[in-house]
Amino acid sequence: KIFRLVEGMAQNEPSPKSPSSTDECLNDPSCTVSTSCTVSFKTSRKPQSTISWLFWNFVYVSLVGIIVKYGWSWCKSSVMREFSFPTTGFFARQALDLMAKYNAPGVFDALARAELRPNDKVLELCIGEGLGLQEALRYPVSVIGVDLSEHMIEASRALNQVAESEGRLALHQGTAESLPFIASGSIDMVFHFNCCYFWSDLHSTMREILRVLKPGGRVVSGTKFHQISPATHDPSIFPNQDETVFQAAIADAGFERIQRKDVKLASGCTGVQSKSGCPVDTRMAYEFTIAYKPLT
Repeated sequence: KIFRLVEGMAQNEPSPKSPSSTDECLNDPSCTVSTSCTVSFKTSRKPQSTISWLFWNFVYVSLVGIIVKYGWSWCKSSVMREFSFPTTGFFARQALDLMAKYNAPGVFDALARAELRPNDKVLELCIGEGLGLQEALRYPVSVIGVDLSEHMIEASRALNQVAESEGRLALHQGTAESLPFIASGSIDMVFHFNCCYFWSDLHSTMREILRVLKPGGRVVSGTKFHQISPATHDPSIFPNQDETVFQAAIADAGFERIQRKDVKLASGCTGVQSKSGCPVDTRMAYEFTIAYKPLT
């Protein structure tokens, strides 16, 4: 744009005069005749026009920068909100696609480490579109899925309708903090992946998980605290960003034999679907934690 403006200014310059003699220049102060018969002219460009041009270009660039900065921030915040409560629409689709791409391999891996046994009753919290449910149902177990979003309940039902019709899957809309529809001491394993950041109260949620587990039952947690920080994740959306606090909540609730492991999926998924392979990068690293409810 700048080059076009300069080119236009050059085209608007007055055409050089071609005086036939020095006499023609006597009454024209802007005309001079050199000894080599070359005619030159004084320019009369006003400094104000250049300053004005610079000012408006500065304003234009500044406005574009502001729009890009705050537009990107708004888009990012919109996607982040969908992580906590997925709905429908463009931003929801972006969030769900990211979760499917970067979380699914970790979900498969965590379930492979979860010591699932035949006829176990599994509870998954924050089920999303149901990829974790689908993977868990590849094992000879029955599963209960809970999510706050009715849209995720519908998506999970569509993905796993055969298992639901066979009675191996039950879906409930609700929160991890309160599970009144699940009887105390009825669950063999509770599983959640990238879910605990959104809980309103870590300690009360871990106590509720302990309540529904059978004696000796276990909670399996997949987290990515190493990727979470207030600088990149809005604390109003991700209130729980400290892994130390999360691990303390597990212990304070009464769990024992707490084991934590850093897992980096360097090549392929390691769960039941690993034979089909999947693309993996460093964002698929996660923290695996398993803890047990006391037998007595």
